[in-house]
Amino acid sequence: MTGQTVADRIGELERVANGGGTLREAREWAGLTPRQVHMLTGVPEARVERVEADGACDAQEWEVLRAIYGVDGFAGGRPEGEAGAVMRCEFCHAAWVTESSSPHVPSAGARHTRQCDIRRELAARWASRGR
Repeated sequence: MTGQTVADRIGELERVANGGGTLREAREWAGLTPRQVHMLTGVPEARVERVEADGACDAQEWEVLRAIYGVDGFAGGRPEGEAGAVMRCEFCHAAWVTESSSPHVPSAGARHTRQCDIRRELAARWASRGR
């Protein structure tokens, strides 16, 4: 921590967690890379980086990103429009929408369920081997 006190750092983290951070700050606070965001949401990496650079996203992107970053919101507020139902997997923490209205957020519920089932099966096999 260069020149920052622990109290300063905690204050920054609280600001981001409470919805006062930028999209990039929230992603970094969550410990995710743009690639990991893509894997958890289906939103292309390049789109994540572009949204972070200019802050322009639609309501559905905003809600999906908010869900996986675990924050109350982002600086600048929520965009206008309907986000629909955003779902989040309790096992792998992926987020998706039941019906996409955004060109950048795929409806991935069925695809995610199959992928997550495979991950659960592999985790169970790994655990049964005592690892």
